Amino acid sequence: MGRTESPVDFSIRDRGVLANYLRAHRKGANITFEELAKRTGLSSATLKRAASGKKTPTQPVVKAFLLGCGGDSQDVELGEIAWRRARRAERGRSDGRSPVPPLISTRGELSRALVNLYEGEGAPPLRVVQERAGSQWLALSSASRIINRQTLPATLEQMAAFLRGCCVPERRHGPWLDAWARVVTPAIHDDSGASPAVPILQPQMRRWMRLRNAVMHGDLREFTQVATPDPYKANEMFREWSSEGGEKARMKMWDQLLLESFATLSREPLSELRAYLPSA
Repeated sequence: MGRTESPVDFSIRDRGVLANYLRAHRKGANITFEELAKRTGLSSATLKRAASGKKTPTQPVVKAFLLGCGGDSQDVELGEIAWRRARRAERGRSDGRSPVPPLISTRGELSRALVNLYEGEGAPPLRVVQERAGSQWLALSSASRIINRQTLPATLEQMAAFLRGCCVPERRHGPWLDAWARVVTPAIHDDSGASPAVPILQPQMRRWMRLRNAVMHGDLREFTQVATPDPYKANEMFREWSSEGGEKARMKMWDQLLLESFATLSREPLSELRAYLPSA
């Protein structure tokens, strides 16, 4: 097995835990670093550094190391959890003290929570965050300003994009989007007597914000899918409006958004408000 390895560096505990985890897998596979290098395509020096505890390796190196030692998907998943903890501890930028999304009530709390979210994911390169989020929604400059606490997401869609970039599952987006709406845009309260300090973003308001973002980005497909929950009708609307040309489609989107604005703010049914819209 070659020379005896130096003791793991535990100056940063979580980084040392990751190194120990990698060493245990190499020991279990009973292979040398040279053999592991052949299996992974990485240099022996890179693999030795990864298992030293002196510096957190990259996520791809951790994955390759474990697979090269015969690890399965569960081994890799546990290794990536250890990697994220090591990265967070090494960077030292996450205080871990931000409130959970339903309790966020200020811009500062939301900003700190988003930074902790990013750091908790292992602070991946911003290009990786952008690829996960969708470049049309999250520019590199915007992502950089968000994680450096210089700004908050400018739109609901950009907030959702940042969440995707940090691997937050879609089913967990709701409380985060509500938190963004509470501190960035005027919120609509429900009728249940909820505390004004923690207003609730109504589904109708969330729907309106998606429509508004679709109009601003000229996204007819998104607009029709939100405006009409029936997939068949949404597809029909998309085909009809897109066939009329870009300018006329944009005017129809703006007209519909105007109606939706009144319905959202006044809570009047859309069917009653259509009478006020000039016929095309």
